[in-house]
Amino acid sequence: MGKPRLRKDAALPNYVQRKPDRNRVVWREYLGSGRFGRVVTLKGEDGGPLPHNASQRAILTAYNAQVTKTTTHTLGWLIDQYLASEHFK
Repeated sequence: MGKPRLRKDAALPNYVQRKPDRNRVVWREYLGSGRFGRVVTLKGEDGGPLPHNASQRAILTAYNAQVTKTTTHTLGWLIDQYLASEHFK
């Protein structure tokens, strides 16, 4: 059984972790059924890696930017592909 989250990190989204040894904040992409995909280093506004001591607001902003940027095959992606297709036009 894993360690519980620190109190200061309780408000962070699932699978977002501070890595003090690497001075980064990372997000593990969850694929379902206990499987994980890639490990993504969250980037700050300057484009560099987000340091482990960043504020929760900065972490949430970087996380939201990263999640909206991912191109996984979701229902929204499928609808966009259909609306852009020649068959629909």
